[in-house]
Amino acid sequence: MLSRTLALWGQPGRLRVDNGPPWGGANDLPPDVALWVLGGGIGLHWNRPRRCRENGKVERRHGVLAGWVEPTTWASASALPTRLDAASRLPREVSPAIQGQSRRAASPSLLAGGRRPVAAWAPQLVWTALAGRRWRRRVDKVGRISLCNRPLRGGRKDAGADVTVRLDAENVAWVIEDDRGRLLVRHAAPEVSRERIEALAVSHRRPPRPHPRRRGNARVLAPGGKPDTR
Repeated sequence: MLSRTLALWGQPGRLRVDNGPPWGGANDLPPDVALWVLGGGIGLHWNRPRRCRENGKVERRHGVLAGWVEPTTWASASALPTRLDAASRLPREVSPAIQGQSRRAASPSLLAGGRRPVAAWAPQLVWTALAGRRWRRRVDKVGRISLCNRPLRGGRKDAGADVTVRLDAENVAWVIEDDRGRLLVRHAAPEVSRERIEALAVSHRRPPRPHPRRRGNARVLAPGGKPDTR
């Protein structure tokens, strides 16, 4: 859906996004969809957590639309898109907004896109954006840290210590350093390869394990688990 919107309206220079899913926050590695957007040359600005007023116009607009559409009064969800389209056209094409004109009349160029064409997607843009950031991790008792749901060796002798992780954009590698900036270890970074970013598979989350249910003295697993022991 985002790809179709960009193809229709053109590419913005930057998007203001919420701090929560699916965009995540600015304090850790951006989620998959955020990395994909960065690869298209679109900057991201994350609102601070619990600061709805930083995106007040959009939040208020959502509330107004919900009031106009009245989704709870419709018997079928299939009718909602038509009502939502009509409610969206009213402020865009009818209501005066700019010197007595509607937004559509005041900005006719937007009907033809009005923005720069969608740029060619490039992983280098993602790597460059990530290279300027740092992430904190704590080394566990066996000398590992977790990044993108992947355990990485951080140095067993540094167990319990806090370390800094950064991306070497030139070599596409994770660099782990101690608090003094000394190199501890380097790892290849397949998580942010072109293929993984385009497939929205950076975080590489494992499917949840089946939850066992007990029946008498036997353990019964959900489908896909171990055989039933009845």
